[in-house]
Amino acid sequence: TEAVVVKLSFCQIFQERVYDLLNPTHLDAGSALPPGLKLRRTIDDGFYVENLFQFEVATKSEAMDLVIQGMQNKVMASHKLNQQSSRSHCVLTLTVEKAVKDAKAVQTSRLCLVDLAGCERTAMTGADGANQKEAIKINSSLFVLRKVISALAEGSQRGSTRSFVPYRESKLTSLLKHSLGGSSYTVMVACMSPLDCYVEDTISTLAYAVQARAIRNMPTKELRGDASALTKLRQEVTEVRARLARAESYIKALTGEEWTGEAVPSARPAEAARLEMMKERCRSLTEENEELRTKLESCGSAP
Repeated sequence: TEAVVVKLSFCQIFQERVYDLLNPTHLDAGSALPPGLKLRRTIDDGFYVENLFQFEVATKSEAMDLVIQGMQNKVMASHKLNQQSSRSHCVLTLTVEKAVKDAKAVQTSRLCLVDLAGCERTAMTGADGANQKEAIKINSSLFVLRKVISALAEGSQRGSTRSFVPYRESKLTSLLKHSLGGSSYTVMVACMSPLDCYVEDTISTLAYAVQARAIRNMPTKELRGDASALTKLRQEVTEVRARLARAESYIKALTGEEWTGEAVPSARPAEAARLEMMKERCRSLTEENEELRTKLESCGSAP
């Protein structure tokens, strides 16, 4: 039987700050706005939220209990158009990890469900004070998201290497980088009003959705090897590189020239045999280094 683990996390982005909806204790800071959680980035995982709670869930009811708990901690407000208006973007992430016995690795998949706060026109909502500042932050992050989607859609339509995509311009797009332009499928659900007075907003939303639909990604299966094995391989690569550097330094000390790997530098006859041996040793170390690098890449993580 394959071992499968499902983990759930739930966060909100409020005024360009990230808060854990399943750990509301850091929101209790009186009148001052808490600093929020920090975004970090790694080569393997991309952007992630530091210290974000993750809960293992075994059943659908356990997952729904956490979702309901998180929804109760969302920042909400009321204005002329909506009595329960979301003042933040929310990201619910389900991470599924499955052990692959034959490959001695872990296959990881993620499902990100994003609830975007709606774009607001303060003239229509009548927002002022704190609500107006929140609306400005919401509109700003949605504008960056639109820029990201436009850049990705343009690259997909050209069928060529994508141009610069401004993921880092907002916390929202940083967190959604993997979901929008990574090894993933992207689906957008657009919500619109049937009223004539909102026809401009409806057209704008439809254009937004059409661009999102144009994004074409190529999902690939990624296996992450055993951590201890990867650590051992990295240590071996480091040792081989150090030995190779020492060998190259020795050749340079004997000849006064850099070794390029193509030919033995000029040397006195008495040292030719030793240099030839050192050259073969350098080549052997180089091949060993490449072999270890290949093993690391096959495990799903390069040094």
